[in-house]
Amino acid sequence: MTLVPERLRAWWDALATRERRMVGAMLVLVALFVLWYGLVAPLRGFAQAADARHERALATWRAAQADAAVVAAAPTGAGADAAQVLAAARDAGLAIAREQADAGVLTVRIEQAAAPAVLAWLDVLQREHGTGPLELAARRDAGALVVDASFPVATP
Repeated sequence: MTLVPERLRAWWDALATRERRMVGAMLVLVALFVLWYGLVAPLRGFAQAADARHERALATWRAAQADAAVVAAAPTGAGADAAQVLAAARDAGLAIAREQADAGVLTVRIEQAAAPAVLAWLDVLQREHGTGPLELAARRDAGALVVDASFPVATP
C-alpha cells in the first residue's frame, strides 16, 4: 500500500510546475491555518485562563494572609470570667441548659435559643467584655436552635 493513492499521484504528475507550486503553497497555508486555529490559539487561551485563575488564587491567598495577620495581632486576653458570660446569656434571654468550666474554657449549651438573642449575647460579650467564642456550633433540632459554644474565661 502506498502513502499517496495512485489516482492522486497521477493528478499531481499531470500538473505543470507552476500549478504544483501554487497547490503546494496553498497546502502549506491550509496546514498553517489548521495548526494555528487547531492548536496554538486554544493553547494560548488555556494559558491565559490559567494565568487569570492564578492571579485570583494569589489575590485570595494575600487576603487570607492579611486576615490571618489581623487575627494574630488581636489581643488574646483571658476574656471575661464565667459569671459574666453566663450573666450576659441570661440578660439576652437565653437559658443555659449545660455549662462546664475546665482549664480556662467555659463550655455552654443552649437548647431553646432564638437566633437574634444569640447574636445579641455574642455582641454584648464582644463589646463589653472583649471576648468571643473559641468555638461555636448552632443547629436546628425539632424546630429549636441548639447552640454549643466555648469561651476563654479568666481563672481566679
